[in-house]
Amino acid sequence: MRLVPTRCLVVTVVLSGALASGPAAAEEGSWGGNTSGPFFTGTADVEPWGSWYYEPFAFDSIGHSFNALDNLQKIAVGLPLDTEFDLYAPLVYTQAKNPTGGAAEHFNVGDIALQLKHQLLRDADPYHLLAMPSVSVLANATFPTGQYQNLSPALDGTDQGGNGTYDLDFGVELRKQAAPFQFYLQLADYVILPSSIRGPYTFNNGLTQLPLGSSIRMVDGNLFYYSAAFEHVLDPATGFGYLLEAYGEAQGSGNLVYGPANAPAWSAFWLAPELEITWPRRANLTVTWGAGVALPVAQSNYPRTVIPMATVTFYFNSGGSR
Repeated sequence: MRLVPTRCLVVTVVLSGALASGPAAAEEGSWGGNTSGPFFTGTADVEPWGSWYYEPFAFDSIGHSFNALDNLQKIAVGLPLDTEFDLYAPLVYTQAKNPTGGAAEHFNVGDIALQLKHQLLRDADPYHLLAMPSVSVLANATFPTGQYQNLSPALDGTDQGGNGTYDLDFGVELRKQAAPFQFYLQLADYVILPSSIRGPYTFNNGLTQLPLGSSIRMVDGNLFYYSAAFEHVLDPATGFGYLLEAYGEAQGSGNLVYGPANAPAWSAFWLAPELEITWPRRANLTVTWGAGVALPVAQSNYPRTVIPMATVTFYFNSGGSR
């Protein structure tokens, strides 16, 4: 799941986004404990069977004429056979200014996503960079639970909570530890199913709008998501460290399954410096904290947005500290 929207006003569940596989705390290696990890790049190490965590996020997407605060809620549960189940539920508060100087605001529940992740390989040696990394594959389904029809023109699009589509994505995640450093990579491709929409409606590039009274059978192009992160754990005992993360999305003009798209093509790319710390760390509860800001580098047919962000993760592990 990507964690920044495909609709900048709904800071990403898509980024469907999603955002996200999205933010995930790093698993413990033999040289250190849990860390908050990157915001937009998932970790390839799944939660062990009997362990779970709750992770709320705050993404404040700030554009020229809007501000969208996305409180994304994530629950991850470790399953047997090196598998993990993830639930993403975005709660979004949006403010927008119109050309006449007026303002509108609205609170929405966004598009909910469910994800399964299976770990294929484990890090063969967390001290050596060239050893085999952790590798996982994932499958994600996003559901159109956010409001996208019967919108009020007076609210200037702030009452649109989702894209109105079912999205399916398949991806791969890689993580390599080389104490005191960690490296992450995530790649995913989204197939967005067609949907019948009626204006007023804002497409998932956050710019193009369908006028009031118009209706179409919308076909979005395939959406490619990519992200990578470098993490330096300065103090393994406290999980204190910093990260440099890069992520982007690109939606094309064609759908792999449904042919030519009539939704706009777009792309966007950000760089994000981040800080992290772990406190407290107990036998059956570990809490990690993270903060950063995503800075826009390149956009095509997509708003230029700055995204301050923060997260806290509560790890509950019936088996004790990992």
